Amino acid sequence: MGVGFTALEDVVYGMGNPVSAFIRILFFAMHMLFGQLMGTHLGLAAFCKKQGRGAGRHVFFALFLPVLWHTLFDAATIANPALSTSEENTQIAGAIVGIAVCAVSIVLQFVLLIRFRKQTEELCGMRLIEQEDGGADEDAAENIETE
Repeated sequence: MGVGFTALEDVVYGMGNPVSAFIRILFFAMHMLFGQLMGTHLGLAAFCKKQGRGAGRHVFFALFLPVLWHTLFDAATIANPALSTSEENTQIAGAIVGIAVCAVSIVLQFVLLIRFRKQTEELCGMRLIEQEDGGADEDAAENIETE
């Protein structure tokens, strides 16, 4: 889920309408953050597994969080049945839900970017290779997991 796939998806889905194209630019980083979120948790799972600790929680988060976020976003915006109904009150309620999910998604993009930036040094310091004393670097994993 990198820049190439995200750019292609946003161009294809945004071609029909200039307003839609502009809105898709606001969520350009979202797909890349899904990949980074998945990679972080899969890396933590591999680190925990190497230490003999349970890695299931991190595998669950790696698979569940991006899928949940993407599904909620699509259900509230693109596939929102309330937006295509003929009743005005239902359309307004659907629009409010869609706008709320979009606002939360924009905020979450910034929160995740800042969080990943702060954790870069710690995450890059975690290694799966054994240290000289025969143990893996457990302090780094405990710092990440407690945040």
